Amino acid sequence: MQHVIKSIWLVIVSGNRSLMFPVVLMASLFISGCHHLPKEHQNEVTEMRWENSLNGEYVGKSILKSKITSIAYPYHIYLPASYQQDIDKHYSVIYVLDGQWNFKTIANSIDGENRDIIVVAIEEGPEGSDRRAIDYRLPRAITYLEFFRQEFLPFIESTYRIDSDDRSFQGVSFGGIVTTVLMLVDDHQQPLFKNYIA
Repeated sequence: MQHVIKSIWLVIVSGNRSLMFPVVLMASLFISGCHHLPKEHQNEVTEMRWENSLNGEYVGKSILKSKITSIAYPYHIYLPASYQQDIDKHYSVIYVLDGQWNFKTIANSIDGENRDIIVVAIEEGPEGSDRRAIDYRLPRAITYLEFFRQEFLPFIESTYRIDSDDRSFQGVSFGGIVTTVLMLVDDHQQPLFKNYIA
């Protein structure tokens, strides 16, 4: 786009009025056409802009299929800026529920403060499944927490350098219910999480 603007400026400065209208018209059509990309391309552009704005790294979206719940859970990972350089360090982590909505907010907050915290945001399940109404409420919340303890945590923490003594767990709305249940059923002598945020 800068090249187009420079071309317009060159035509205007050079005083070549016979070329000015066609160049301005083409540039206007080009610029306005950029806003009419198909929705999937608009989302890709928006996602790329967001990723490029981070100091840290958005690893991406992956899926873990649970043997306990038989559900495939998408999840997102954010790594702090120092993660790739400081290869001996183990990092604090915050596990975030409803990652489909909350991941970017939490990642932006931690990234903006330049905190050395890994963000792991798990989505409710397949898109449109409304698993949160099942997994985050009793009695199924107990089964969901077993999935979290036995499958999700070991998988994530065998992949990333996480300080298992400095874990936080965050959930709001229905996610706040499961967060509270986890806090109540957690082993208070050797708790799984240091902080609960509901």
